[in-house]
Amino acid sequence: MRRYSFKLRKEKRVKYLSDVKSRLEEDVGSYFTCAEEVRRTSKRGIGLWALIRMLFPIIESVSQVTSKGSKKFNIQSGKQVRLLRKLGFEYPNLIWQMYRHALIHNDKLMSLRYHGRQIDWSLSIGDSRQYESGVINLDLKQLYNDLVAYLDHEIAQSKQKSVWVRDVCVLTSQAKRELREEFDRFSRRQASVTI
Repeated sequence: MRRYSFKLRKEKRVKYLSDVKSRLEEDVGSYFTCAEEVRRTSKRGIGLWALIRMLFPIIESVSQVTSKGSKKFNIQSGKQVRLLRKLGFEYPNLIWQMYRHALIHNDKLMSLRYHGRQIDWSLSIGDSRQYESGVINLDLKQLYNDLVAYLDHEIAQSKQKSVWVRDVCVLTSQAKRELREEFDRFSRRQASVTI
């Protein structure tokens, strides 16, 4: 029972990736500038979790149009893991799962436990140690720089190829009743205002 589906639209790959890169540099790049200034001028740091929350949805979107395989937009496809591997991560499955289940569905980092063993993780800016004593550290500045370089490479290789990208989320009759009711109430209100 699907509660929603997505309408896709065709777009030139070079335009799509260029737009993603531009948003990445404007949104995430600006945050790095701010974070580095706070670190330079104060004794305290600045929160890093916002950065990972900004970077991983971009990785998810980019992976859908740059990875080989099905051309359908499918977040369960494993394309994100392939992109993380291309970005140089030795343990991309662990990183993707730890991020997804921790910061998408929760407000704090969580460890991963299996057969009595545990892996913790941390976030940093400028600390290139990825794996040390049971901890996977993500250097967010390195991830950002690698992602920008990857986008530059993919843009240069794009030529006139087109890709399918998500354009509209379509609610179905199986969507929650409250969601459908709010949608109807809002759209009726907008219709009355624009007439």
